[in-house]
Amino acid sequence: EVRAELGKLTPKLQVPVAGLSLLQKKIAVSKRNFAKGQASERQKLFDNLHQNEAEEVVAKMEAKVEVAEALQQELQTKLAKLKMEGPGAIEECQRPVSLQKELNELHKKIVAATDEAKAVVLQEPEKVKSCPPAVKQQLVKLTK
Repeated sequence: EVRAELGKLTPKLQVPVAGLSLLQKKIAVSKRNFAKGQASERQKLFDNLHQNEAEEVVAKMEAKVEVAEALQQELQTKLAKLKMEGPGAIEECQRPVSLQKELNELHKKIVAATDEAKAVVLQEPEKVKSCPPAVKQQLVKLTK
């Protein structure tokens, strides 16, 4: 008689056991998906951090390059004025010594500003190494 009752309850027990097994599988899948999501989120944060650091380096370098370009433009305008004095004025050194000194100083400032721009990259190599490839290309372009 007990075996008959047990036989009747066994099919009723299989439905909840199957449901429990299904829930356990869903929990395992959810844990894996959660772990993957956490890993990708950490990677995004890491990438954003390095992107921001790289953008800081690029901004500093762009500022230095702009200074060098402004000085170069000033030098070019002074040379253009000098060329307007006459075709042989540059070759014959028919300019005042003060103008020559001023042009030499401008040239030195341009070289110094360019060196400062390159030094920005050298001061923070860890930021440059970890920056995205697009930013590295931008840095290479600025150093030329």
